[in-house]
Amino acid sequence: MTNNLPDQYREALNELNERQLIELNKLVVAKINLFGRARQLGAMTRFNAGDRVCFINNGRKMFGYIERLNQKSVSLRCDDEGRWKISPSLLEKVDERQKYNGNSSN
Repeated sequence: MTNNLPDQYREALNELNERQLIELNKLVVAKINLFGRARQLGAMTRFNAGDRVCFINNGRKMFGYIERLNQKSVSLRCDDEGRWKISPSLLEKVDERQKYNGNSSN
Protein backbone atom coordinates (compact mmCIF):
# COMPACT_ATOMS: atom_id res chain seq x y z
CA MET A 1 0.00 0.00 0.00
CA THR A 2 1.41 3.38 -0.99
CA ASN A 3 1.79 6.21 1.48
CA ASN A 4 0.13 9.12 -0.36
CA LEU A 5 -1.81 10.35 2.66
CA PRO A 6 -0.19 13.17 4.67
CA ASP A 7 0.78 12.31 8.24
CA GLN A 8 -1.68 14.83 9.66
CA TYR A 9 -4.58 12.87 8.13
CA ARG A 10 -3.22 9.58 9.40
CA GLU A 11 -2.95 11.03 12.89
CA ALA A 12 -6.49 12.44 12.70
CA LEU A 13 -7.81 9.02 11.62
CA ASN A 14 -6.22 7.43 14.67
CA GLU A 15 -8.29 9.75 16.87
CA LEU A 16 -11.65 8.74 15.36
CA ASN A 17 -13.92 6.13 16.89
CA GLU A 18 -15.71 3.41 14.90
CA ARG A 19 -18.90 5.43 14.40
CA GLN A 20 -16.93 8.42 13.09
CA LEU A 21 -14.88 6.19 10.79
CA ILE A 22 -18.07 4.71 9.32
CA GLU A 23 -19.42 8.21 8.67
CA LEU A 24 -16.12 9.26 7.11
CA ASN A 25 -16.20 6.14 4.92
CA LYS A 26 -19.65 7.11 3.62
CA LEU A 27 -18.36 10.57 2.71
CA VAL A 28 -15.27 9.16 0.98
CA VAL A 29 -17.32 6.65 -1.04
CA ALA A 30 -19.74 9.41 -2.09
CA LYS A 31 -16.83 11.58 -3.24
CA ILE A 32 -15.26 8.71 -5.21
CA ASN A 33 -18.63 8.03 -6.88
CA LEU A 34 -18.89 11.72 -7.78
CA PHE A 35 -15.50 11.53 -9.52
CA GLY A 36 -16.71 8.49 -11.46
CA ARG A 37 -19.92 10.22 -12.57
CA ALA A 38 -17.94 13.28 -13.68
CA ARG A 39 -15.57 11.09 -15.69
CA GLN A 40 -18.53 9.27 -17.27
CA LEU A 41 -20.22 12.55 -18.17
CA GLY A 42 -16.99 13.81 -19.73
CA ALA A 43 -16.79 10.67 -21.85
CA MET A 44 -20.45 11.05 -22.85
CA THR A 45 -19.99 14.61 -24.17
CA ARG A 46 -17.69 13.34 -26.94
CA PHE A 47 -20.59 11.64 -28.72
CA ASN A 48 -23.89 12.41 -30.42
CA ALA A 49 -26.70 10.22 -31.73
CA GLY A 50 -25.77 9.01 -35.20
CA ASP A 51 -22.01 8.99 -34.60
CA ARG A 52 -20.08 6.07 -36.07
CA VAL A 53 -18.14 4.32 -33.28
CA CYS A 54 -16.26 1.15 -32.49
CA PHE A 55 -15.36 -0.88 -29.42
CA ILE A 56 -13.52 -4.11 -28.66
CA ASN A 57 -15.53 -7.21 -27.74
CA ASN A 58 -13.54 -10.38 -26.96
CA GLY A 59 -10.61 -9.11 -29.01
CA ARG A 60 -12.79 -8.25 -32.00
CA LYS A 61 -13.38 -4.68 -33.16
CA MET A 62 -17.11 -3.99 -33.40
CA PHE A 63 -18.56 -1.10 -35.44
CA GLY A 64 -21.91 0.60 -35.19
CA TYR A 65 -23.91 3.79 -34.85
CA ILE A 66 -25.06 5.51 -31.69
CA GLU A 67 -28.83 5.34 -31.40
CA ARG A 68 -29.22 7.02 -28.03
CA LEU A 69 -27.22 8.59 -25.21
CA ASN A 70 -28.58 7.21 -21.94
CA GLN A 71 -27.80 8.50 -18.46
CA LYS A 72 -24.84 6.13 -17.91
CA SER A 73 -24.47 4.24 -21.18
CA VAL A 74 -24.74 4.57 -24.94
CA SER A 75 -27.18 2.51 -27.02
CA LEU A 76 -25.62 1.24 -30.24
CA ARG A 77 -26.83 -0.48 -33.35
CA CYS A 78 -23.90 -2.61 -34.46
CA ASP A 79 -23.26 -3.60 -38.06
CA ASP A 80 -23.41 -7.35 -37.49
CA GLU A 81 -24.25 -8.09 -33.85
CA GLY A 82 -27.53 -6.33 -33.10
CA ARG A 83 -27.93 -3.75 -30.34
CA TRP A 84 -25.59 -3.02 -27.43
CA LYS A 85 -25.60 -0.78 -24.36
CA ILE A 86 -22.04 0.17 -23.51
CA SER A 87 -20.06 2.62 -21.40
CA PRO A 88 -18.99 5.66 -23.43
CA SER A 89 -15.47 5.28 -22.04
CA LEU A 90 -15.14 2.07 -24.10
CA LEU A 91 -16.11 3.74 -27.38
CA GLU A 92 -13.99 5.37 -30.03
CA LYS A 93 -15.27 7.55 -32.86
CA VAL A 94 -14.39 6.25 -36.30
CA ASP A 95 -14.34 7.69 -39.79
CA GLU A 96 -17.76 7.50 -41.42
CA ARG A 97 -16.19 5.65 -44.38
CA GLN A 98 -15.06 2.66 -42.31
CA LYS A 99 -17.16 -0.36 -43.16
CA TYR A 100 -18.54 -2.82 -40.63
CA ASN A 101 -15.44 -4.99 -40.94
CA GLY A 102 -13.06 -2.11 -40.18
CA ASN A 103 -11.65 -1.66 -43.67
CA SER A 104 -11.52 1.85 -45.09
CA SER A 105 -13.18 2.40 -48.42
CA ASN A 106 -11.48 4.60 -50.99
